[in-house]
Amino acid sequence: MTTVPECTGRCCDPVGMSAVQYGAMVATPSDFPDGAQIVAMLTPRDGTSDTFVCANFDSTTARCRIYDVRPQVCVVYPTGGTCPYCGGDGLGR
Repeated sequence: MTTVPECTGRCCDPVGMSAVQYGAMVATPSDFPDGAQIVAMLTPRDGTSDTFVCANFDSTTARCRIYDVRPQVCVVYPTGGTCPYCGGDGLGR
């Protein structure tokens, strides 16, 4: 039996994204998978341009409020690697 690491939610608090990528997503959300949903759920954190607060992240429980319907980018994080926080494999685990 495979053991799946327990998600700590640290990759969602804050969400990191370059200002250039975020700006492109705001300008043309249809060019990105789940772009409109991602733009709607992220707010720049503390006025910085590369960290964001996710409206769906519950900081009290460290869990996603829309886990079952979260955007694909959240499901596959980290793309092609292991999560540096919980050891998840980017396959929704």
